[in-house]
Amino acid sequence: MSSANIVLINRLLLFAATFLALLWMVMKETAPLPPYAAAEGYYKYEAVTGFFKQDDPTTDPRTFDYVCTT
Repeated sequence: MSSANIVLINRLLLFAATFLALLWMVMKETAPLPPYAAAEGYYKYEAVTGFFKQDDPTTDPRTFDYVCTT
């Protein structure tokens, strides 16, 4: 194989790698949002009742010490 052919093959490989990298970046940017993402651009958080003791309505927030309570 001549040196001219090797240079041509190297240039074609570089072009193909560059093209595939650009294609991957474009496809990544235009990928659809996952189904759990909110359409408005924010997430809605809710407290899970019965999971945290400080969320219990009978707990006094003024006297509750989360460090001492396990």
